[in-house]
Amino acid sequence: TDIGLDLADAPVGPLGMFDPHTGLEETVAIHHLHLSIGRFLMTHTSPDIAALIGSRICHDLISPVGAISNGLELMTLSGVEAGPEFSLVDDSARGANARIRFFRVAFGKASGEQMVGAPELSGILDAIYTGPQRLDWQISEPLPRPLARMAFLALLCLERTIPRGGTLTVTGIPEALVLRAEAEALTIHDAHWDILRTGVVPDDLPPAQVQFPLLHAYAGEAGCTLRPEIGETSVRITLES
Repeated sequence: TDIGLDLADAPVGPLGMFDPHTGLEETVAIHHLHLSIGRFLMTHTSPDIAALIGSRICHDLISPVGAISNGLELMTLSGVEAGPEFSLVDDSARGANARIRFFRVAFGKASGEQMVGAPELSGILDAIYTGPQRLDWQISEPLPRPLARMAFLALLCLERTIPRGGTLTVTGIPEALVLRAEAEALTIHDAHWDILRTGVVPDDLPPAQVQFPLLHAYAGEAGCTLRPEIGETSVRITLES
């Protein structure tokens, strides 16, 4: 029952059967499916990670998608003439596409044997970090997809510390990545950074912070040492395999 789904456990199992005289036999399959998938999606920490991921993606895509719609409307009203409307559509489409590619690495399935090439990583990141948050990606080697996923999640964690702008730097080798955020003023929420140290997830974790429990979970799954360090003007996350 789990062929092609890449699940740790089958989503449907022989949990029981309604008496055929009740007329509910047709609901058995969906009943079993809900129970099994619920157990699969929920971690031992209580927040529904899948729901947080969905909320996070929607939150980040709503603005560019809305801008695309506005641009298309303006194009229609203007007779589809070249002008600022086309720039609006183009910029929004590029932004949405870049975010989707970034989220695909950060939140998608990662096979241990699949590699992500350095040009692909640079292309994704260059399209994302075009504003006051500057990125210096100094890794010239391809990364295993699970490690690339952890690196992207770490960048999302570090982003939260420099909302007004700053520098993100990634150095090291695949066996020991060092990711750093630097700015004159940092914004630190200790409760979120404690997740990286302990793995304990508060029940009221906002969707925008889902990267913290995910990074801790994936690091543990990969047997990777995760070490966050907070200073006065810089924050660092080290990933060691």
